[in-house]
Amino acid sequence: MKALTIKQPYASLIVEGIKDIENRTWKTNYRGRILIHAGKDNLIKNLKYGDDITCLNNKQLEYINNNKHNDIFNKELITGAIIGSVEILDCVINHTSIWAEKGESFYIGEYGHNENYKPIYNWVLANPIKFDKPIPIKGKLSLWETNLEECHICGKITNCNICQRCDNYYCDDCASKYNQFTQIDYNCCERCANTNDK
Repeated sequence: MKALTIKQPYASLIVEGIKDIENRTWKTNYRGRILIHAGKDNLIKNLKYGDDITCLNNKQLEYINNNKHNDIFNKELITGAIIGSVEILDCVINHTSIWAEKGESFYIGEYGHNENYKPIYNWVLANPIKFDKPIPIKGKLSLWETNLEECHICGKITNCNICQRCDNYYCDDCASKYNQFTQIDYNCCERCANTNDK
């Protein structure tokens, strides 16, 4: 399953359903659910609500306050772990969300006469899930692949077994509980083994 490493407090704001845009200097064509990895950097470490939080603008702080989310700054934000997941619905420029950054014009050339535009891509996010138990793991740059998947039965994100016939993922607990995998059935789930020729 793909993951994206994001600095705090942005990672927590996303999985809490507060921040609906992730801003990047590069676009993505990927659509679907990704894991949110909270990087080791925490831009508001040891700050409490009302302090100078330079990583958030006034509109964003007002939104957090008006929607009673300001307790997020009173918690110790988790770093160095996967803390939830979210769906990427779209990738656009100049989204209307208060969380969307805009691109900027800049000058290049010896005399600064050539004007170029540096876009900021706004990844549109929806349906966040915050994990009850973070998964410690080292982050990476860009969208990166993990060895974690969502169990087809219980929905838990963990190391999973894959059915070689139907490509569904099963965690160890569900595979054992529901007798989904046997070496006799070529590591295939029982449902597939009953409906396919061996």
